[in-house]
Amino acid sequence: MTNITVEIRKSSLGEDASHPVDVARFIDEHPLGAFQKRIYATCILLTLLDGFDLLTMALAAPLLTEQWHISARSLGSVFAAGPFGMATGAIFLGALADKIGRKRLIVASTLLMGVFSLMTASAHSTGGLAALRFLTGLGLGGILPNLIALSTEYAPSRMRGFLTTLSFCGLSFGSMFGGLLGAWLLPLFGWQAVFIVGGSAPLLVAAWLPWGLPESIRFLAARGGRENEIAGTLKKIAPAEQIPPGTTFTVPDASRKKVSLARLFGPGRTLATLLLTFIVVLNSFALYFMLNWLPTLMKVGGLSTRGALLCSVLLNGAGGVGAFVIGRFMDRFGSVRVMALTCLIASAGVAGVGFSTKSAASLVPILILSGATILCTLIGMYVVIAGVYPTTIRSTGAGFVLGIGRVGSILGPMAGGWALALKWSVPAIFLMAAAPLLLAGVILANMKFVSRRFE
Repeated sequence: MTNITVEIRKSSLGEDASHPVDVARFIDEHPLGAFQKRIYATCILLTLLDGFDLLTMALAAPLLTEQWHISARSLGSVFAAGPFGMATGAIFLGALADKIGRKRLIVASTLLMGVFSLMTASAHSTGGLAALRFLTGLGLGGILPNLIALSTEYAPSRMRGFLTTLSFCGLSFGSMFGGLLGAWLLPLFGWQAVFIVGGSAPLLVAAWLPWGLPESIRFLAARGGRENEIAGTLKKIAPAEQIPPGTTFTVPDASRKKVSLARLFGPGRTLATLLLTFIVVLNSFALYFMLNWLPTLMKVGGLSTRGALLCSVLLNGAGGVGAFVIGRFMDRFGSVRVMALTCLIASAGVAGVGFSTKSAASLVPILILSGATILCTLIGMYVVIAGVYPTTIRSTGAGFVLGIGRVGSILGPMAGGWALALKWSVPAIFLMAAAPLLLAGVILANMKFVSRRFE
């Protein structure tokens, strides 16, 4: 097939435009423009909100423990309710998006997250708190797999790793901002304040999304019948191109097969789906353990409440910087290889935190190291997952892997509560969190034969 840009320019001079335009190749052959930059800015805004919400329970936990007299085990169950909702939302809303489109589900999920986060501020029992965190999680679960698909599908292949991880660096910076804001809000206005802020902001952003995000161009091309909308989107990507009426569009991995979870399995695909899911379970266990229990464990280790919260700020800030870097490495050296090394470094960093609580000189650099890598163990997997599944089942695949993988984000917070209830030492608890990352790194280092078949 000849160069697409040449084809389109010839057609604009009056020649026949009978060949379909491959929209993925069109994006690859043009520089990243203002339209795509707006998409990625909106993705970052959404992940900022998600990152803030991920930390709200961790911020509220110390005050709730004092005011409601909640045991560590009960608090672990509340921590787990949000990830359980995220798992449910990711599986079902991810699959639905491959049928009706990514954009609609992102808007609806953002509204869902905002409404139930606001309602969480009015909870009066652990049962009510857990139920509302589950419902908030449904919205979060619906956003992430669809952002993975959308951010991947508008990225030129040469920049896909960087742009995808850039889109999700907001998770880390949102949590960092949440830590800074929480350190100021909580003493003045109580635990409810973080949920009021965390609910109001998504409702404001949801009003912008119909204009800030387009529908996935690959989804439109794979479904067919919306050529005018596709042509208009391509003109926004490359305003200088002339796309004549009657031009048809396609994507190389389009399929008319029915969208279903069954397509994630079968010859050559089952092993990859299972391994990716297991790795996400392991990484989520460690990440959500750290996000939820770091302030509490730092306080147990001897830090003040403000110092413990600032440890979360440092961890998450370093994670945002790490996300900028890891994407470049993934584009250059390959996603699976880079992810294996990232998991191994994160394992060493998390273990080191547990042995450094008595010395600020050693705690700060180890927190930076663990923060710069532990969030990337999950964000980097988004790039791997998006490269495994074709357009027509990309949200379904991402939703399934992340949804089932959320088992780890449920078990991690619960395991922290159990370990504290059993009076484990702080170093032993952090070693428990580091072990899954070590296993994930070993698996990734030995699954190149699987990833090569898909890439």
